Amino acid sequence: MTDFYSILGLEKSAPLRDIKAAYRVLAKKYHPDVNKSEEAARQMQSVNEAYETLGDPIKRAEYDQIREMGGGSVQVASEQSVHVACKKCGKVDSTLRVSTFTTVWSFIFFSTYRGWSQILCAKCRVLESLKFNLQVLFFGWWGIPWGIIWTIVFFIKNAMGGHQPRENNAVLLATVGKNLIETGDYIEAEKALIESLKLKDNKYVQDLLRTAKSRAGFKKEKSHLEKMARFESHPLMYNILLAVLFILTSVIIVKTLDIIYSNSARPSLTSSKIEANLLQKISSKINLSKGEQWSLPIHLGDSRNHVLEVLGVPENEYNSPDFDINKNKYLHYADKGIYLGFQNDIVTEVNPSWEDNTNGKHLHTGFVAFGIKNNDNLNNILYKLGAPTRVEISNTNSLISMQWVVGNVQIECIYKDRECNSMKNLCFSDLMAIKREEQEKQAEKDKVKLNGEKLTPKEIFNKYRDRIYTVVSYNSKKKAYCTGTAFLYSDAWGLRRYLITN
Repeated sequence: MTDFYSILGLEKSAPLRDIKAAYRVLAKKYHPDVNKSEEAARQMQSVNEAYETLGDPIKRAEYDQIREMGGGSVQVASEQSVHVACKKCGKVDSTLRVSTFTTVWSFIFFSTYRGWSQILCAKCRVLESLKFNLQVLFFGWWGIPWGIIWTIVFFIKNAMGGHQPRENNAVLLATVGKNLIETGDYIEAEKALIESLKLKDNKYVQDLLRTAKSRAGFKKEKSHLEKMARFESHPLMYNILLAVLFILTSVIIVKTLDIIYSNSARPSLTSSKIEANLLQKISSKINLSKGEQWSLPIHLGDSRNHVLEVLGVPENEYNSPDFDINKNKYLHYADKGIYLGFQNDIVTEVNPSWEDNTNGKHLHTGFVAFGIKNNDNLNNILYKLGAPTRVEISNTNSLISMQWVVGNVQIECIYKDRECNSMKNLCFSDLMAIKREEQEKQAEKDKVKLNGEKLTPKEIFNKYRDRIYTVVSYNSKKKAYCTGTAFLYSDAWGLRRYLITN
């Protein structure tokens, strides 16, 4: 086996910078532009091969490992009785492989990587894969741009069990097979020699395999669960779990730091600012149509039955004697100051109205929803909700109405005067329910009356689709130049039929 270190005139422990420096010196000495002799050309070729191997951290690690095994020939390595075992636990079996794992170190605009090649059994290969990938995840991605790229590339390679060079492992498994035959473990020897032949065919290994097969017996294989528990399954499975755990841990740390920072950085707030702060944090995240915990016992999205259970039957002079409590679209609890609107027996409007109150007992007293109080002036409302989406001013009674949209809820405030100091009404409506109601009204307008029943265009098509035809017009050259649709019409007796089109 060629000694690349002696070609460059270096020790095995020489760092990468010494390898580069030695290559530059020898390149100047033997380069064809400087030295025209044939010997210089051969020397330059050897120098290039040595630098190509030793200058790459991964190739150098694999080269060092195969040197320890006695060279690159399968037969030589097997005949020399070289003792090989797992570098971590000392185990000798058919799962031994030369595996090269890579570490990545980065800091802002600096990134570097280094390969470590070792003989490892299945369990130690899994543990080394996890160790190297853990280091890559913590220290590899800090560099721009190579740190991020190398982190992804080498994480995947390490997760697959590291780089396993075919030539090195063919030598290793042949040596392992021969040693196992000598120790009498013919079953493991047979497995090792079969794997060696898969990597590289060799007559000497075939002879060893015949010897192992003639003496091997039967051995029960381990189950997948047993291999998984013993860390003998493929390293990819464990590295996927490691990646998921790393992501979850990162998310928890980021969330924790955000909470700590927000708590430490929050200035002293008044009660109104606290309400506004809470409003900004939750208004964009919650689904208001399902109803949230307000100071009222009734929320958007509650059922009619729940309303009746909580508030009972409304005692209201505005309710006519013949109104049906289970079908009426509105329920007015005048004594409690609540006006509720329903659609399909679901609360879609909560109006804490306090007009025409004689008892002075209102359930909405202290009413707060999303930081809004019933005694807020315009400045407070604007501070909490921002600019309104719509403003209407009445010229007759000086009322001013403003609307906001928060999530799925439409908020409407009505003030008694232009100064907006006294609130007349406050209403929360389910915006999705309003849109559905408008769509239902529009669908009702689109219906056409046919044979005494109202049908939508879609219903008309589904009912009379067997009477709809495509009309194709042809020119004098018998080529279609116009298409359209037509309805089949027949008289009362079905004797005459016509295709009607526009």
